[in-house]
Amino acid sequence: MKSDAELVTGPGWVEVRRAGLRDQRIRAKDIVGASTAEVEGGVLLTLAHKARRTPILLEVATEDDAEVVRRALGIGHGGFGALSWQATRTGLTTWGILGRIAWAVGPFVILALKQFAPSVKFLGVFALLGMMLGLVLTFVDWFSGLALPAPPIGMDARGVTVWTKAGWSLVPYAEIGDVRVEPDRIVLETSRGEVATERSRFAWNGEGLSDEDARALAAQVTSAARRARGQGRPKDDRASQLETLRRRDDEPAREWLLRLDALGRTLDGGGYRGTSLDTKDLLSVLDDPEADPALRAGVARVLRSSAVPDAKIRIDAAVATTHDEQAARFLRVATGDDLDAAAFEIGSAEPARRGRT
Repeated sequence: MKSDAELVTGPGWVEVRRAGLRDQRIRAKDIVGASTAEVEGGVLLTLAHKARRTPILLEVATEDDAEVVRRALGIGHGGFGALSWQATRTGLTTWGILGRIAWAVGPFVILALKQFAPSVKFLGVFALLGMMLGLVLTFVDWFSGLALPAPPIGMDARGVTVWTKAGWSLVPYAEIGDVRVEPDRIVLETSRGEVATERSRFAWNGEGLSDEDARALAAQVTSAARRARGQGRPKDDRASQLETLRRRDDEPAREWLLRLDALGRTLDGGGYRGTSLDTKDLLSVLDDPEADPALRAGVARVLRSSAVPDAKIRIDAAVATTHDEQAARFLRVATGDDLDAAAFEIGSAEPARRGRT
């Protein structure tokens, strides 16, 4: 269901306003997966929340608007984590719905009989038995859902995972040509033929896949398939121009921090004096959740010692939107005010170096 809601962003959060019952604050630390797709009329962001079964859908007008949301939530150019949709219901859900109706309506039936037909005792007994049966069906349905959960449709870095008649199937994005949403199934058209999985229509108890979520799933899979074939919007990656800011293998942590501080003090807003590196490169890498954590920490240290406006605010935002706890801790340690304490802690906080396991 679309609504003309207002999105307000801050470091590590997005707030949805003027959306009625859907008003909410979405925190970066609660998002465990995300993907972006271009759709008719705008850009669709699909977010997996750690406390919800169904992804959150945010549609914005332009790519620039989407970038604002991605930056606030620490989502990189290619998304991250995993998304999943519960496409089918468990086999006993119909009985569970009847059971819920029986024990919910039963008390009103008994009261009505007592008021209008007090002499007909056996009808009240039947109503009570119906309530008891409804309660049993409700519990059976609930426990069957725990024991036999409906298989989801999943998206992660590898591709799309679906449950087919032959069992689980992982379909790489590069093999997917199109996605078809049908009333009772989702069909992936691949280079090897069709891969289909069942789909149940959305039910009142929250199971099944709504038309809106089905369209979002199709859009995200189609967009990921295009990116896998090199047809998506290319990423503006400036990390290669800042390799000198990494800590060398034989460089003590204290000397590394001092070197970065010295570079930061020479930063005049346009670049390093005598070098080709500039502030735009630094801020681009700092704001990039997909950048290597060690390089990102070096960039943050340089900016911390510079005269770049709002550098501290940008660094705090980078820490708040980093989903990996070790990477976030390394950012905090590397930009600490106490030089000796930061140098001492770097050894235990530093992520694995490139090229090492």
